[in-house]
Amino acid sequence: MGLVRSSLLLLILLPIVFHGSDVVYAYPTEVCGYIDRIVDGDTVWIVVEEMERGIPGVSVGDLVKVRLADINAPELGTPEGEEASDALYRLVSSIGWDVCLDVDDQGIFDPYGRVVAILYLVSDDGLVNVNAYMVREGYAVYKDYPNEFGREDIIGEDTAELPEPRDGADLTIYIVFLLAVVLLLLARRRVFTARR
Repeated sequence: MGLVRSSLLLLILLPIVFHGSDVVYAYPTEVCGYIDRIVDGDTVWIVVEEMERGIPGVSVGDLVKVRLADINAPELGTPEGEEASDALYRLVSSIGWDVCLDVDDQGIFDPYGRVVAILYLVSDDGLVNVNAYMVREGYAVYKDYPNEFGREDIIGEDTAELPEPRDGADLTIYIVFLLAVVLLLLARRRVFTARR
């Protein structure tokens, strides 16, 4: 009976263990806060809560428009643009709205006055590179704009291990898995009872 309980416990815990094994990378961050709203697949508004370095005209508590560095998502008003914006929303909703930025040291702002940065979502395990996620998943393309960041910062080898957005499908899979285990155990119990 101990072996059956141990096997059952292992079957129940396996999806949890493997689901939580996302690789998360930490990089330098200079500004932290939370996302106030998502504009599209490559632009967000954040509220600044902490600043490690000064940004001209920006103070703690300010609402700042941020352009994700070196990526280009399709424009809103197109099906691809809506899909990119929705994907960013799903990713942020699944991990959390708290963010940190690695701000471009060369220019800080783009021609439209947006802060240019690599955007990191703050998870329980560390930081998740949003720029890399959007490119890796095909919602944006890499574009080498003039700034401090290089290709390796956006689409380097590490992008293969970024977590997938979670949209509730994980819970459904887990419930189906548990039901299958319960049904298997009930069927096994009936077989043993019928043999006795």
